Amino acid sequence: MKSALVMLAGMVVVVASAAAQLSGPQRLRAARQETFERLRFPSRDGVVLTGAQVRVVKQRHGRFDGMQQPEPRWMGQAADDAFWYCVGPGPSWYLAIPVSRRNGFQWDVEWVVRPLDESRMRAALNGDTEALRLAFGEETAGG
Repeated sequence: MKSALVMLAGMVVVVASAAAQLSGPQRLRAARQETFERLRFPSRDGVVLTGAQVRVVKQRHGRFDGMQQPEPRWMGQAADDAFWYCVGPGPSWYLAIPVSRRNGFQWDVEWVVRPLDESRMRAALNGDTEALRLAFGEETAGG
């Protein structure tokens, strides 16, 4: 009986630990990707695109405002900022910014989408030859 209780307690600890891990960075990435695919992007010709129809050419993650998070990382809002630079047909260029908040063991992700003109997209991708190639074609990769 005692060993059965010890085994049960051990299993509870393992399951709780696994749940906590899954709610961390892996679950945040999965929630961002899932919500991105359903995201709606306005196009120049009035057709609405989804995230599944645009191509992410670069993702930047980190803290870009120089400020510390007001609460511990495991609470509230995600600890990093993310900027996803995207290309759609036409071509059309976008900056998609996820706003991620913890909801229990899940993440709620909302997005801010801003259309970019060519010059702003080039400036954002400056120095990243692979992202420039993906966004603008082969001729950009060499310079």
